[in-house]
Amino acid sequence: MSLLIAGAGIAWAHGGATGIVKERMDAMTSLSKSVKKLTPIMRGRTDYNADTVQQEAEKIAKLGSSHLTELFPEGSLTGASEAKPAIWQQWSKFETYAQGLTRLADGLAAAAVNSTSRSAGVSAARGSTQTLSVEQLALMPPADVFRLVTKNCAGCHKAFRSKKN
Repeated sequence: MSLLIAGAGIAWAHGGATGIVKERMDAMTSLSKSVKKLTPIMRGRTDYNADTVQQEAEKIAKLGSSHLTELFPEGSLTGASEAKPAIWQQWSKFETYAQGLTRLADGLAAAAVNSTSRSAGVSAARGSTQTLSVEQLALMPPADVFRLVTKNCAGCHKAFRSKKN
């Protein structure tokens, strides 16, 4: 029964979206599910499992870069879309977020093997997050890298996503 209700919620949230708009909404739903699965792990509410962190980070990474930008062809601002026209007006900024998503998620997957998810007080802001390589991210506590992933998502949403009522 709960699966039926959850499925109905997703269908309602997509408001009759079709084509590329539905594809990108489905991709965002998948990304959201991965973030929701990782959040309690990164907050120490559930046991740390490096395999789960790595698997979910890899799923997120696949949704970024060119995969993400291909889901936003110019003119796909119709119907149920929550995309703002700013995406196409500031395309290079949008691409930076998409590329950052993959790089940060790849870094999270690499950091997953670190002994703990907890932050060691390492400042994730050592320089711009745009300049941190996957290799540098791999040395950080997974929770710090996860915060960078979610910060990237939040920044993109703030700039390029409108809320539908």
